[in-house]
Amino acid sequence: MRNRALARSFATWSAAALLPAAALAQPIVPPAPELTNVPTDQNVLRFDAGANVEHHSNVTGLSNSVDPQPIYGKSSRSDTILRGTFGVAYDQMFSLQRLTLEARLDPAKYFTYSQFDYLGYSGRVNLDWAVGNALYGTLGLRAGQALTSVLSNATGNRNLERRTTLYGSAGLRFTPSTSVFVGADTTKLDNSEDYFRSADNRVDAFETGIRYAPGTGTDMSLLYRHQKSDYPNDQLFDSLGNVLPPGVSVNNSYKQNAALVRMSVMPSEDTRISGELGYTKRKYDSFSERDYSGPTALLTLAWRPTGAFYMNAELERNIASTLYLTSNYIQVTEIRFMPVVVLTGKTRLNGRFGYSQQEYKGDTGLLATAGPVRKDDLYTYGVQLAYDYSRGLAFTLDLRRLQRKSNYEGLKFSNNIIGVGVTARF
Repeated sequence: MRNRALARSFATWSAAALLPAAALAQPIVPPAPELTNVPTDQNVLRFDAGANVEHHSNVTGLSNSVDPQPIYGKSSRSDTILRGTFGVAYDQMFSLQRLTLEARLDPAKYFTYSQFDYLGYSGRVNLDWAVGNALYGTLGLRAGQALTSVLSNATGNRNLERRTTLYGSAGLRFTPSTSVFVGADTTKLDNSEDYFRSADNRVDAFETGIRYAPGTGTDMSLLYRHQKSDYPNDQLFDSLGNVLPPGVSVNNSYKQNAALVRMSVMPSEDTRISGELGYTKRKYDSFSERDYSGPTALLTLAWRPTGAFYMNAELERNIASTLYLTSNYIQVTEIRFMPVVVLTGKTRLNGRFGYSQQEYKGDTGLLATAGPVRKDDLYTYGVQLAYDYSRGLAFTLDLRRLQRKSNYEGLKFSNNIIGVGVTARF
């Protein structure tokens, strides 16, 4: 029983701290492209394939005080992962309409923890449509399957997350640069393992606003967004991984409203700032003590002062669901820097440095064991050497470190990663 409780606790504590935070308001109108990494290949049909081998010193994400054997069936903390990828993309203009089709397969093989071998996939169909100069919009479908990270899965079994999103929008220009728009999207998440079924959900959203896009690199929208999230299966565990007492039933469905400013501006030819700022209110159907209201933001800077150096940076303040087991939210404040130094015509040095502060404020103590609110600091350091052998063939060497500090001693850990990869585009 102790080992089961430990496994539940670890799965709950790990989930949100190690996976990317889910944005509160997913833009229906695609964001403006970054200044860097814009493909110059205008082929209608494109293919890419690649392989990557990674060695993790602590693939489980367990602290040194926790034995992996009772949870995963093996005592090793390290593992080597072989990942593959194959993708195809079709992009074509038909008069004023632009059709994009994308599909990708992403298999992965774990040499030690083979129970987590899986085949991931993703696909997208997107139509950017227009009727004359006045009407425009989008219509699309995204679908995919991915593995719940071993870092967030203490069951010892593979869990596959399947997400499907259908979205659409329509805008009406009443001047060449100003328009009003409406949009809607619906996302469904299903989990393959019974242990994760309490995280199954469906999110339906609607947004409307006014947009100013004069065609000079500036694109600004003022909008209102409403979101409704339904969880068909009740919560089984509290935020510390303990089984809820008999007779206690918790449903994590909620409604959310946000007033947002979405923008993309170019203060100079080598600088673009994009993202959104807003105020968000979330109201749970049960336990109003867990409701949230406050500012949210996601800003991205793309800066290229010279041909030999460019930088992408991101600043985020948001709330995200832990998604697994409890679906209580966490408050995330995060900053990320991704510099690129061009060493030669074929060689680049790519960096990634990030800091994330995460506070588990979604459980007010009504459901969890008494104790301080969990607070984590997550650090990411990484450098990649990339070599373009030819226009369509590239090699990479990666060195990364993931480290978590926490006010709960048993949650501290670090993971050192080294990887090599090859990618071909044709």
